[in-house]
Amino acid sequence: MKNLFMQAMLLASPNEQRLFPTAFLFNDVGLKIWSEIIESSDYTQTAEEIELLREYGASIAGKIKPGSSILDIGAGDVRKVLPLLDAFEAAKTPVQYFAVDLSEEALKRAMSFLADRYTYVKYFGLWGTFVDAMEWSRSIYGPLCILSLGSFFGNDKFHDAVARLSSWREFMRPDDRMLLGLDGRQDEAHLWNAYHQSNNLFERFLRNGLEYSNTVLGCRWYYEDDWIVGGVLQKEPLMHRFQIMARKAVVCEELNLHFEAGEFLDCFEVFKYTPVAMKAQFDAAGFHVECMWTSPASPNSFHDYLVSFRST
Repeated sequence: MKNLFMQAMLLASPNEQRLFPTAFLFNDVGLKIWSEIIESSDYTQTAEEIELLREYGASIAGKIKPGSSILDIGAGDVRKVLPLLDAFEAAKTPVQYFAVDLSEEALKRAMSFLADRYTYVKYFGLWGTFVDAMEWSRSIYGPLCILSLGSFFGNDKFHDAVARLSSWREFMRPDDRMLLGLDGRQDEAHLWNAYHQSNNLFERFLRNGLEYSNTVLGCRWYYEDDWIVGGVLQKEPLMHRFQIMARKAVVCEELNLHFEAGEFLDCFEVFKYTPVAMKAQFDAAGFHVECMWTSPASPNSFHDYLVSFRST
């Protein structure tokens, strides 16, 4: 993670805006705050995706080959994926479920939660990064389904999102699939309210991650009083990012890190792509959309896409 920080914060070109790595936000404390966020009434994305999986879990499970290994990228507490795993169990479809997460404690809780729940679903915890998950995927025999719930893939500037998809495309075989969940709601007010709640949960979430980076890096570059948290909306594509602004000049000689007073550091970007825009991403990355399901909460909200690589 230290290398991740260095690449994002220190090696940015003079004209490039620095982006704080999201991985630092999801430590054990961050995951607990995140659980509060996704259960709040203002943040509807998780609830809409769970409702989608409850409504269409059987249909989705029917598209995944028996004996598949399901690699869940950023599994968290696994409650979100339960309706899909329940659908496999109800259909007596044997699958192996691999929960991947950066938090060892979160994985332990997830495995304990799943204990003795299934007969046909075998479950395992994989503690590591997304890069580790990519390497693990090489050793999986039989059909593979890469699962990304909650907008991991597709959540970036177009060309960067295509590059991330393409990097996984290189590991996939003809029988492999990806199931990707993405929020496509085009509502600026709804988006702003989701990330700027009255209880300041997101500010706590961000500041915890910034403080945690001090621990990982072994030196203190972040002091809470030096930074102000704000946010900004952007159109076409619709997106929201948090920005923390330096109240004064911030210098950490140990990391060769310098911020001028008034300089911004971007944090936690979220992009809201419509199905048409996502199809363009998939096409550019060499994928074919086999099926799409939409949250029953709204026809323009959350979508799950089942994709395979397009043969040439």
